[in-house]
Amino acid sequence: MRTEPLVSIIIPAYNRQELIVQSLESVKNQEYKNWECIIVDDGSSDNTVQTVSDWVVNDSRYQLFTRDRLPKGAASCRNIGVSNSRGEYLLFLDSDDLLAPYCLMQRVRVLKEEFCDAVIFPRLWFKAVPFDRDEYVNKASNEDHLTRFVSYDFPWSTTSPLWNKNSFLKLNGFREDSIGGAQDFDLHVRALAEGYNFRIVENAKPDCFFRSHQNTRISNSMDEEKVKSKSRIYQDIIVLLKTKALLTKRRTDRLIGLVIQQVTAPLSVINKREFEYEWQIFKFLLDLPHWKCRGVDLYHLLYRKVLFRYPILNRVIRRVIFTVLGDLLPKYSHTKFLEKNDLKALRENYG
Repeated sequence: MRTEPLVSIIIPAYNRQELIVQSLESVKNQEYKNWECIIVDDGSSDNTVQTVSDWVVNDSRYQLFTRDRLPKGAASCRNIGVSNSRGEYLLFLDSDDLLAPYCLMQRVRVLKEEFCDAVIFPRLWFKAVPFDRDEYVNKASNEDHLTRFVSYDFPWSTTSPLWNKNSFLKLNGFREDSIGGAQDFDLHVRALAEGYNFRIVENAKPDCFFRSHQNTRISNSMDEEKVKSKSRIYQDIIVLLKTKALLTKRRTDRLIGLVIQQVTAPLSVINKREFEYEWQIFKFLLDLPHWKCRGVDLYHLLYRKVLFRYPILNRVIRRVIFTVLGDLLPKYSHTKFLEKNDLKALRENYG
């Protein structure tokens, strides 16, 4: 009898001694049983390692590794997990997020039938338990996937895909010098630029749950090094898109739109630096007309000096700027809300 494909679930962990138990429990409860769960600790100072060790002792499908090289961060931990995995398929789960019991079952069924690099399933936000929020991610759009990612309108995130491992390995993993929270953005843009085939299953039940809270993740808070890291990712992505003749006018305009939106971020030193780093890169690499550059620079100056005091006036001028400079404003469409009856039914059938 043919053995079902092994799925490797990769979890990076840092100071998650309490929440990671829920994540590991959600893996244990999978209806699909042929999985391994690889946890890579990122140097926790609490009891995360001991907590996970107890699970490893009780179930050999769990494995614990510690990050044994630099740099620190979720990307390095995920890549270490992949290098120690044996599965045919890969799924990346954060240490505070959850999988529905039917997650692997429905994903493996589709990936076995589809000739694609990864299948994408819907995700729900939650606070304490699944389905306590109705915000649903991975909404379909008429925009192509690459343009949506470039617009920062993510059609999916880290946990949504089930990867064919061979396809993932050809990308050389997550970018480890990314410390600004743009690791999945970078990975998926590179995959799409290489022509990867992602199959989005739009009408499936949401099968992964993203926890919304303010507690510390492996990486939190934005500092100057993270701003520089994010800017380097933008720089490399623009170069990649130009090299592959994928930097269309629409995508260029969306990138400018992101910078204009950054102008109106809270007036902190870090947000000012983020705008400055990214705008210098965009001006240099996007071959923008002089008048467009001057228009963004003037708006930035006006906002910092005057417009931040007058939000209504700023909204009017901002809309004029977007209209004059082109189709710049991303139409964020990745989130929708479940109908009340649908949410109730899913909640009742969960688990």
